[in-house]
Amino acid sequence: MKQAIFEEQKKKEAELKEKAKEILQMQEASVPQKVEKRVEGAQGSVWNTGNYFWEEKSVTKWAEERIKEVLGGFSHSFPGGEIKVT
Repeated sequence: MKQAIFEEQKKKEAELKEKAKEILQMQEASVPQKVEKRVEGAQGSVWNTGNYFWEEKSVTKWAEERIKEVLGGFSHSFPGGEIKVT
């Protein structure tokens, strides 16, 4: 009799663990994943190491490089002139 009760309890524990796993997986799936940092190599300050809070910082160097990358060498001719990005 004790063995049957023990086996039943083990079975219930296994079912509960499986349900807990499923719930955890559903919760993880519903939580938005951490957003990739848009500026490569960006880091928060000492107090904001995870970059979780709004923090003003200069991105001028990155912006200049990105503009050159995206628009560098762009030119367009039209009647009466030409546009070049240098």
